[in-house]
Amino acid sequence: MKKPMFTIAILFLLTLLCSCIFSPAETTVPTAPEAIAPDSLRVLAVDTLDGDLPGGVGAPIIYEDEEQVIFYTGYGLFAYSLIERNMIFTIDHVKAFGIDGSVQGEDATYADATPDGKKIVFYSTLPGRTHDAYYIDLETMTWKTGEFQELDAKFDRDAAKGVVIPGGTIQTTRYMLDGKTWDVFAEYCD
Repeated sequence: MKKPMFTIAILFLLTLLCSCIFSPAETTVPTAPEAIAPDSLRVLAVDTLDGDLPGGVGAPIIYEDEEQVIFYTGYGLFAYSLIERNMIFTIDHVKAFGIDGSVQGEDATYADATPDGKKIVFYSTLPGRTHDAYYIDLETMTWKTGEFQELDAKFDRDAAKGVVIPGGTIQTTRYMLDGKTWDVFAEYCD
């Protein structure tokens, strides 16, 4: 009679030991790094900008409201939060088109936004390119490429009240509106 009790006691102890070792409260599951969707704007984001690079010849504003300004330079497309004083998103020209950009001339890059600033087309006029435009959806923060087509309606650039003034270098580029100034590339040039 002692043998079955001994067996039951051993089984009980093994069960208790296993439940302690494999308890869900004690178990940690390693998490994978956050996956970035291939159409996320983060895929095309500017990684760094050398603050000593030339500021360029211009930075056309394609959208502006009381919270943000969207503009482009030869380095890429940028949306800056006037409230948070940081970039909302960036698109690196080299990542997008494979070469440095220009805001003027025959082989320049251009961008336009819808009147509400939620859709953008960012395009290059380089000859021989079939997928030369990025169609950006700011509500989903995604993009797709395709042949260039004009937006049905565009933000009136002449209605922009502020101005992006390229300085002698990237770090001195400023957005100015109603006597206020924002250093738009400060987070890249620290």
